[in-house]
Amino acid sequence: MDPGAFQREFGRYVRAALEVADRSIDVRDEERELIKLVDLIRREPSHVDQAELALAAMVPQLCESPPPAGLVELLSYSVHALGLPKVVAAARDAREAALTALEAGPSLRPWEHARRCEVVIAAADSDWDEQDMYVSFGGPGWD
Repeated sequence: MDPGAFQREFGRYVRAALEVADRSIDVRDEERELIKLVDLIRREPSHVDQAELALAAMVPQLCESPPPAGLVELLSYSVHALGLPKVVAAARDAREAALTALEAGPSLRPWEHARRCEVVIAAADSDWDEQDMYVSFGGPGWD
């Protein structure tokens, strides 16, 4: 698959996951789309770097108030399934920026932003505490 075709398909899966998350509070609904996204990246190993850079570029959106619905799940699921050290590094940088913002005075918003980044960072651990909410990682099944 050429880079342009990969980017279009990748973008379609990302949009689908975020749209589902915007309509449903059940992470299992988004997970169906996340599985498709991860499968695409696994099927196209020559485009892993392209996908990783695109996902890392989405990390700053974690510090929006509110962030796009389902973005924390999209990034953390992808990191847990695929590793993606550039996404983890981007989340660490965003977390540090959020914590540095606390130096300007007390505010809950930087803590909230840092916590979202921490979820993505933690997802890189094989024993990630939140993996149980996903069926594909051994969590409760779909109805």
